[in-house]
Amino acid sequence: MLRFILGGIGLAAAGYGLKKYFENEENHDTIRYGIAKAENWMSKADEKVCEFLGEKPNEFTKGLAAEMGIDRDFFTITQKKLEQALQTELNPGDFLELLGEVMDDIETQAVGIDINLQVVQFDVRLTEAKVMLYEIKKLIKSKINSFVNDRLLFELEIEKNLKEILDEFNKLEAYIPNTNSQNA
Repeated sequence: MLRFILGGIGLAAAGYGLKKYFENEENHDTIRYGIAKAENWMSKADEKVCEFLGEKPNEFTKGLAAEMGIDRDFFTITQKKLEQALQTELNPGDFLELLGEVMDDIETQAVGIDINLQVVQFDVRLTEAKVMLYEIKKLIKSKINSFVNDRLLFELEIEKNLKEILDEFNKLEAYIPNTNSQNA
């Protein structure tokens, strides 16, 4: 009887620890990133199973997936924000505000990709785009954390940090659907 009581207490403690982990806002991106990587792994596994069985994935959903991805307007607007910030002398407060705006835009785009992934489940390209968005968001968070922890060093490297974020952001262009090939 005692072992059941101790087991129940242990289970309750583990459940409470998980609840606290999920409630911590800093862990949300880690959780989302892990889910996106799992979705990517599952989509690759699904493709390998289809290949092994000699089946083709549903052509309709593949066609839909080709039309989905990173929104071109989101990409160009955010890219221009980052490029303009590189050309101006930003103080740390303006820089942090810019990073906050970019993170909000990335989160909105990631939600849009989540919706697309519900329609076209386990599409590798969409999942990779989602992982890229969270990688950029993670990079921005690391820059903000370094600002909080070491303000003087960060102030000297605003331009370097902006260039690094912009370089990573430009990689998203590969995930913008190509609508020109459909019209030709």
